[in-house]
Amino acid sequence: MVNITNLPTEVKNFMSFLKYEKNSRQNTIDSYSIDLQLLFKYFQREGIINGEERINWDNIKTSHLRGFLTYLGEERKAKSSSIHRRICTTKAFFKFLKNEEEIENDPALKLIYPKRKKSLPKFLTVEEVKKLLDYEKPLMHQVILEVLYATGCRCNELKEMNLEDLKFYKDDNGEKTGGQIMIREGKGGKDRPVMLTKRAAIVLELYLDRELSPKELIKNKIKPANRSRKETLNKRIINGQFISEDTSMALLVSNRGRRVGKRTLQHVVNHYSEKAEIRSCSPHKLRHSMASHLTMGGLNIRVLQTLLGHASLDTTQIYASVTLDHIKNEYTNKFPIQ
Repeated sequence: MVNITNLPTEVKNFMSFLKYEKNSRQNTIDSYSIDLQLLFKYFQREGIINGEERINWDNIKTSHLRGFLTYLGEERKAKSSSIHRRICTTKAFFKFLKNEEEIENDPALKLIYPKRKKSLPKFLTVEEVKKLLDYEKPLMHQVILEVLYATGCRCNELKEMNLEDLKFYKDDNGEKTGGQIMIREGKGGKDRPVMLTKRAAIVLELYLDRELSPKELIKNKIKPANRSRKETLNKRIINGQFISEDTSMALLVSNRGRRVGKRTLQHVVNHYSEKAEIRSCSPHKLRHSMASHLTMGGLNIRVLQTLLGHASLDTTQIYASVTLDHIKNEYTNKFPIQ
């Protein structure tokens, strides 16, 4: 959670509005807070506002906001996507001030969004992903990589996964064939199911068996007999200590008894991409890789939209461009008579 104690009262009220009236996720609130902190630092640097005085918001003009956008582009070398987001934040904040009758005229109304460059997503080859997954590593780290690639989930979605959201599929012979994880309140606050490959399901079940094994419970003087699943989960132990009921349901728990953080997930992916001697990788690049590989394999674009949790099909269509680029390269490289 971002510290907002040094921000003006109206900004704190805006954050409360986002949390309690708009029911925005904490990540969204933190992003808005960071953007507004940068805006007010710029205002103070330019002498537009004085940090010690109550701010007269009507003194903020459209020209001041345009100057801020110029500062972002020229001095901070911000990408158009970053500038686009900060315009969204600025517009939302001044609309709030207008609705609260803190200002007579909204200076952000005339701000124009920059044209966003449609760059193709960067992704790993199938061979690179296989090297990444096959490199020897601790079981939890293996789970992190397998789930990120198999589901295409976002970092925050993996961090918030709970054990009760898992479901495994088996054939008539009892052999595992895959599985499903229900993403709870993903981007946009929507739930959606994502699929697990057979490989990912096997690794996950091995991890769960080890995490909740009767041996571990008995060793720590907890009798597993006649316990419900939830009661057993609520007795999960990390480093010999009970962990909280909320955290006990988490899929990934750190050695400190907390949910594994976003930075840890990013570090794991980056660390093993170096160890496996492939191109630099991040959790989001694994998401792009999953989507690109499935599109190249012929997956319906609307099915992919559901798996990725995109609100608009236009967002998913970029992977169709990746497929066309792949077809072009394959055609050029494989055509027998050049």
